[in-house]
Amino acid sequence: MKILYIFPHPDDESFGPAGAMSKQVRAGHSVYLLTLTRGGATKQRLKYNYSVKEMGNVRYSEMLNVKKVIGISNMTVLDYPGQWSKRFRSGCDCYLCSTWHKRFSGSSCNPCSSKKSIL
Repeated sequence: MKILYIFPHPDDESFGPAGAMSKQVRAGHSVYLLTLTRGGATKQRLKYNYSVKEMGNVRYSEMLNVKKVIGISNMTVLDYPGQWSKRFRSGCDCYLCSTWHKRFSGSSCNPCSSKKSIL
């Protein structure tokens, strides 16, 4: 079975479903992870005097470790800005939908024709 997890930020998978994800991988399922931001806008970056970009790079490298430890089949980390959620309120996000279709379902779509969000 193919299982797709979608989270807004890096590390969201670690605070809840990481154990279930690992169990699903061990059971032979293909587990995919889609994170909508690189997590650079976190206020934790101020402790280290990192820019948003620098912190995003740190968080991305952490996500590569998550992928390895859990055994995730494929991981995509998008780089939406901190206010990305406003885009979904309009009911459609063409980039997210087309990315999902290309990476995980193997098909193409015309998301704007339906004006529905995959979320």
